[in-house]
Amino acid sequence: MATVSSLRVYPVKGCKGIELDTAMMTPTGLAFDRHWVVVREGTMKFMSQRQIPQMCLIEVSLPIEALHGQWGQLDPAAALVLNAPGMEPVQVPISKTADDSLLRECTVWEWKGLAQDEGDEVAQWLSEFMGTAVRLMRYRGTPTSSRHEAGEAHADPCRRPTDPEWAPGFETAFSDGYPVLLATEADLEDLNRHLATPLPMNRFRPNIILKDTEPWVTDNWAKVKICPQDGGTDGVDFLVTKPCSRCKVTTVNQDTAEVGLEPLATLASVRSGGVLGWDAGRKNWRHQVFFGWNVVAQQEGRLRVGDVALASIQERPGAFEGV
Repeated sequence: MATVSSLRVYPVKGCKGIELDTAMMTPTGLAFDRHWVVVREGTMKFMSQRQIPQMCLIEVSLPIEALHGQWGQLDPAAALVLNAPGMEPVQVPISKTADDSLLRECTVWEWKGLAQDEGDEVAQWLSEFMGTAVRLMRYRGTPTSSRHEAGEAHADPCRRPTDPEWAPGFETAFSDGYPVLLATEADLEDLNRHLATPLPMNRFRPNIILKDTEPWVTDNWAKVKICPQDGGTDGVDFLVTKPCSRCKVTTVNQDTAEVGLEPLATLASVRSGGVLGWDAGRKNWRHQVFFGWNVVAQQEGRLRVGDVALASIQERPGAFEGV
């Protein structure tokens, strides 16, 4: 029986994460996960550690009531706070606004839609630290109670749907593509056995980390239910949808912003689509490398470190179909 060992959110895409004992699952992922994104001024395309590795040095904080989903207990003055080496902290109010004059079109991967510009003060702060002109944008999508009905998110320019091939009817904020990334301690331990210098889990920026599993067991999971240790009826059911292909962000030391070659070089020999046999039906997967799984939640609910994870097994075919 697997157990949740860590819960992590990354309120600003590309910046430091926050580790939690308790987190609230919402229709777009854990509460406030990737609800802000830095975009290049002018093109309004998103920025990440791929272009600016030192983004990993930006510390992020939010009131614990927000991260726990206790919206009614939030102070009206509650703020997102950013801090970084050599910089004074800057605050961004998190109270919601209905002012559509703040909406601007921006691009995150394949999605082009409307997000809220958070103003000049934080834009100047980020531009100074990152060394290029940028803006901070906030996700303004508001999922409806019938969020799984196909087409709803596509019709709203503030909402970002997930890829319909893998997760039809779901949505995410500014994550790379899916609302939740699941990883296991056993996977990292197995990978580190192949590395000259072991790497920490923060290289992979997951949301939910499990312990007490065999290495790579999630390759065979179709569904997983995370529920309290006492076996209570409340819990969250997840569909295990798509293996997560990894990019150069994993080569960034999250404490120093130094960039190396690992783990991509080693993953290419042990976890590529070609090695795993997942490329027969998807030729573009042959040289992609995989660590962790993208999952989507089928309902809202509270997660806690120590919760148990109960999986449904699905044997993957040699030519991985992903459906």
